[in-house]
Amino acid sequence: EIRNPVEYLVKLLETPAFKQNTIDTSWLDGLIKNRSIQGSTVSSQSDSDVVVLSSVVFRSHQLIKAELAKFQDSLAKGQTSIADLKGINSFQQELTVGNVKYLFDVTRASPDRLTLTIN
Repeated sequence: EIRNPVEYLVKLLETPAFKQNTIDTSWLDGLIKNRSIQGSTVSSQSDSDVVVLSSVVFRSHQLIKAELAKFQDSLAKGQTSIADLKGINSFQQELTVGNVKYLFDVTRASPDRLTLTIN
């Protein structure tokens, strides 16, 4: 039984097989069948921090990816304005986990790097 899918996903990401990229299509099926990953609530501050940081990084990546796709679509239509790109290098992300509200300032340091500042 998976009660908290976010925590379950964090545990999946922390498995040695996932870290070493030795997984295949049957990997998750095997974990579920053998109940190798036990679901529970996020209890420690360390686990909560991992969930918060992972969520903010994922949301930021998705936002940047979507904005770049919109820009590329505009270019394909012959529109050359770069006004929409100004928001992809610095923006805020708000997240609430366990009744705690987090406000991050996200700065895109390079195409594959983000700098996060909290509250």
